[in-house]
Amino acid sequence: MTEKRGNLYLISGFIIGLLFGLIYSWLLDPVEFIDAAPVSLSADYKDQYRELIAMAYGANADMGRAQARLALLQEEDQLYLLGAQAQKLQGDTLKIREARAVMKLGEDLQALMLAGPVLVAGTPLAEGPTMEPGMEAQMTPAAGSEPVSSTMNTEQATVAAQQPGQARNEGLFQLDQQMEVCDPNLPQGLLQVVVVDAQGKPIAGVRGTVYWAEGNDYFYTGLYPDLGDGYGDYVMKATVQYKLQIGDGTTMVESVTPPVCTAENGKQYFGSQWMQFKKME
Repeated sequence: MTEKRGNLYLISGFIIGLLFGLIYSWLLDPVEFIDAAPVSLSADYKDQYRELIAMAYGANADMGRAQARLALLQEEDQLYLLGAQAQKLQGDTLKIREARAVMKLGEDLQALMLAGPVLVAGTPLAEGPTMEPGMEAQMTPAAGSEPVSSTMNTEQATVAAQQPGQARNEGLFQLDQQMEVCDPNLPQGLLQVVVVDAQGKPIAGVRGTVYWAEGNDYFYTGLYPDLGDGYGDYVMKATVQYKLQIGDGTTMVESVTPPVCTAENGKQYFGSQWMQFKKME
């Protein structure tokens, strides 16, 4: 009888001690992690950490610092993780800015790994319907380029080899409609693109690539749900001649530049280009 009671006392004491230890460690004096390494963060906090890195990169364009910060996560497939996170953020209407930043960081990092740094187009023109005298004369075509009619036209696509890992851009797109837009309420030099399938349904996640003499840049459709899943845009510099390609393998649209518009007060400003691309069956 005494031996049985002694065993019960031991078990009861162990349980009471365990409970007291848990209460003390969780409630009274919990462990506080200070200056924890990013690699030790949970998956959700790692996502937030990437968002902050992308937002900082969008502000300072310091790829070296962004790479150093990403390296602290000690993840092997950084490009895949950035791409997956950007796609995930696209579904959250409150995270559109973050989605664009993460996607931009991933694209620039990929370009750096493959062929060196990507040159960014630079800052857009100041807002407002104004244009300096003589600026129109500076809009000279690049060597070998052909002008594009300002009226609606069709750009025939040619078949080219598909690049691996671009499943969302598979297929060819043809320029279905194009027009100049003179609206002083829009940012000057805005290139507006709408991408639809063969049945006219908007397609999100299609990459548009703009090229100019010194470099290139990217944008994606679907980042502005309020404007439609197939909508994407890019701010052009007024004095630069661009080439535009939608998806992979589609013939480029040459000599894309902002039109020169005249406001009601007689002042000139740079308008927008609007284009719709249709997927070929």
